[in-house]
Amino acid sequence: MERLISISQDNIEEISSRYFKESCTVLYGAGGNGIRLLSILKKQGIPVQYFCDDDFNKVDTNVEGIPVISFEQLRKLSENKAMDGQTINVVLTSVFSGTILKKLKDISGVRVFELFAMLMQEFFPKSFYNEALDDNERFDILQKFDQVIPHLHDDESQHVMKIIHDVIAAQDNADNHKFIEIASDEDCYFISNVCASLPEQPVVVDCGGFTGDLMVALEKHEIRYKKVFSFEPNPRLYEEMCENVRRNHLEDRFIPFHKGVWDSEGNAYLNFSEDDIAGGKLDLSKSGTCVEIISIDGFFKKQPVDFIKMDIEGAELHALRGGITTIQRDRPILAISLYHSPHDVVDIPVYLMDELEHYIFMVRHHSFVGSETVLYAIPEEKMSLNKEMKG
Repeated sequence: MERLISISQDNIEEISSRYFKESCTVLYGAGGNGIRLLSILKKQGIPVQYFCDDDFNKVDTNVEGIPVISFEQLRKLSENKAMDGQTINVVLTSVFSGTILKKLKDISGVRVFELFAMLMQEFFPKSFYNEALDDNERFDILQKFDQVIPHLHDDESQHVMKIIHDVIAAQDNADNHKFIEIASDEDCYFISNVCASLPEQPVVVDCGGFTGDLMVALEKHEIRYKKVFSFEPNPRLYEEMCENVRRNHLEDRFIPFHKGVWDSEGNAYLNFSEDDIAGGKLDLSKSGTCVEIISIDGFFKKQPVDFIKMDIEGAELHALRGGITTIQRDRPILAISLYHSPHDVVDIPVYLMDELEHYIFMVRHHSFVGSETVLYAIPEEKMSLNKEMKG
């Protein structure tokens, strides 16, 4: 595999004429960003033959009239093209591209491209970390980095947080290419320390179930879970998750709930764009779609839990406060998204570091853009057991 080639507004015409005119082009990632990048390439007259995706629920379907293939199908396609002396162009569309790049290194005969600067320019002009802050807010956030960083477990965690500190400090002048430099090549939520520390047949709490993405990740890592309780307040995403559960015959183990997770029980209101329904936010303002909310402490009074994952569009701190008794009781492994506001990236670690004893805290950034930063909290005894077993 050749080096990663970056495409921008300044060089797209040159790159197109040099590489794309007679080559087979595959977009890796058949989600919303894949569709957005497809529109950018179409404007340049660049034909796309395939999407590739790691989600087995998408493989052998069509997206925008283009067939979706698996990684193994991409490998075979590349081998066949190589026999004819041809190279395949693979355009990264998933923000989780660190893990994809790692896999693509095993395939010969591919050129790999990224267009994330153009994607951000056309569709997402600012990352969460570039949100406008007044001087007092910025000062308060930057001070908290000094409180968090020394308590992180490893050098990578500290480096990631220092880079995010610098991005927030710089605001509009930030170098957002730094996110590519710190992107992890481990899977989001399932870094090696998490996988090695999980018990056999864990009970999993999935806050922000989307369309059931966690079932794909658990299968990939061969985690034989006892139960997954998956909470998704968006009605369209919930229905798609239910369909994916039925399709994979997981009704007795992977259990969807059409509910949001908060610090109390009752109702809240979901606001989302029809164009980007993954970004729906819960609040109590009585504006939007009314949905039921639960707290982890209320829902899991008698059910022990082993692993909690949260990606709930800025409601993470509310959900943690509503689950802290359960977390202190059961000492589960945590994987908590930090990136939904510049406040969350420090406020969530500060809260958990204050509330939890004898936990190890790590941070990974899993994206090529300003999203998918995750805090991992692992009880010391589970990390120690993991080391003993390896020894």
